[in-house]
Amino acid sequence: MSKFRVLVWKELITILRDPRIIIPLIVVPAVLYPALMGIITYGMKKSMKKPPVLNICIVNLDRGDYSRKILDKLRLYGFTNSSLSTIKIIIPENFSEKLKQGLKPKIIVHIRISKIEPGLSASPEIKSVMALNNIIESVCSEILANEFGVRNISVLKKPVTIKYNTTILGFKTNINPSIIISGIVNQVMTLSLIVFVIAVYVAQISVTSFAQEKESKTLETLLTIPVPRYYILLSKAIAIIIVAVIATLTTTITFYKFASTSMYMSEEVSVQLKQISEIVNSKLLAKANITLISLNILLTLIFIIALSLLPAVFAKDVRSAQSLAGPLIFLVLFPFFIVNYGLWSTLSTTGKIGLAIIPFTITYIIPYWVLNGEYMYTALGLIYLTAITIGTFTLISKLFSSERMLTAPARRRMRLKWRRIRLSV
Repeated sequence: MSKFRVLVWKELITILRDPRIIIPLIVVPAVLYPALMGIITYGMKKSMKKPPVLNICIVNLDRGDYSRKILDKLRLYGFTNSSLSTIKIIIPENFSEKLKQGLKPKIIVHIRISKIEPGLSASPEIKSVMALNNIIESVCSEILANEFGVRNISVLKKPVTIKYNTTILGFKTNINPSIIISGIVNQVMTLSLIVFVIAVYVAQISVTSFAQEKESKTLETLLTIPVPRYYILLSKAIAIIIVAVIATLTTTITFYKFASTSMYMSEEVSVQLKQISEIVNSKLLAKANITLISLNILLTLIFIIALSLLPAVFAKDVRSAQSLAGPLIFLVLFPFFIVNYGLWSTLSTTGKIGLAIIPFTITYIIPYWVLNGEYMYTALGLIYLTAITIGTFTLISKLFSSERMLTAPARRRMRLKWRRIRLSV
């Protein structure tokens, strides 16, 4: 047992002495994970502070005492009456009388949403609807409890029926808008998560391609073949791109099937999901739009291939290549959290432009641009992804055509050896 313990200790010391393992596994997460959590917390707090839409259109057809109490409560919370608002509340006739008789009166809410913001944070319109629901239900519950002595908890929790007439991106439905928007955002987030996982997988393939050649000493043999050096680079890149194309097709088809079908057994939830699917089908899965999203995914994967090939210039084996590629994963991870956890919608225009310099930010934003019909931004995003991918491949081609591919690790070893000699002297 003691011999086994010695062997384990020896292997552990060997691993811990290698900075290529310590840096990506311990140092980088110790810095970046708290930063990610800070981004999520900050984004959620900022989104919670966004004020709701306080200008609403109120049509009171009841003129009774109880409807006036609701209006007084709304004014107390800062809501004002405006005929130009995207939110309209109709209090029908005999509302007060039905409430007095315990008949659970109805209130109609019309809401028009023309844009869906990225992330899980609620839009100002949704916050207004949620606040209105709470105010109306609390006022009616107080009336029933204080004036009529109602003690039934189920009645007090839902004293009125709120009927929604929602228009989202031109699509009309009678479901609570917060449910519709949450469903759409969750589907887009699912697509982003799939792209992230595939990008990490493709990056690992790319970064180890040349490292394996170096480690097995076959790169020198390849370089003696009488073909231009960039042919070798291009052949590897094309092979990985074919894998990326297959991954793109698989992702697109899977997302199309997932987004356009109902998978829930509950009738109520199934109806809601069907409404969400109809919006997604008409907006996100139209032929032109799904083509743009597929192109976005493909360009992203080609860019991560190009970016992952850069560490191969400086890596001498597979382990060092993977350690150098580790920080690249966080370039994909940071924008994912920023876009999908509410921080994007709180940024100023300058902040959004600065964040969009990271190409993967464009990757996660384009589905929302397509969803909202912002095709000019979509085109600019795709052009930017194309340009930076071409630029990265050009840089790699120049590095590969030089002797740096072979001499960079050797020069680094010589510098370390010379440093040891100087210290010993």
